[in-house]
Amino acid sequence: MLALIAGQLAVGCALWLAIAGLVIFVPVVVSHALYLRGRHGLALTPTGVRLYGWGDAQVDWKDIRESRVFIRGSYIHLGIVPLEPVRVRRRWQRLSAWRKEVAFPAQLLIGNPFIAVLTVKQYVEAADRRAEIGTEPELIRVLAGWHAA
Repeated sequence: MLALIAGQLAVGCALWLAIAGLVIFVPVVVSHALYLRGRHGLALTPTGVRLYGWGDAQVDWKDIRESRVFIRGSYIHLGIVPLEPVRVRRRWQRLSAWRKEVAFPAQLLIGNPFIAVLTVKQYVEAADRRAEIGTEPELIRVLAGWHAA
């Protein structure tokens, strides 16, 4: 009789563990699958910086306090720190007050994340060069600067 009760208890416990696993892990897998679809990366425009990925954040040049590379968990991230979180425009939600930067994994970049940060810093400091973003002469200048670094 005791073996029968122990067997039923083990089956019930295994069932609850399976349900808990589904409740916890399915939303995580779905959210990561949604994150991975679509375009990802960094775009510099004459008006500001766009981070494509989860929420597609956009920050105007005048609203950037700092750009930096940092480690969160086991990933290297590129982050843009705005003057105020409410100045960040996102596709789905605003940047919360406790989150101090907009960031995405640097592995999504083709090149070196430190060079990307230096390029963002150059455009934050040199407002006169922003209008030339996207032109061939500006691309040549930026690439020459990257090779010199």
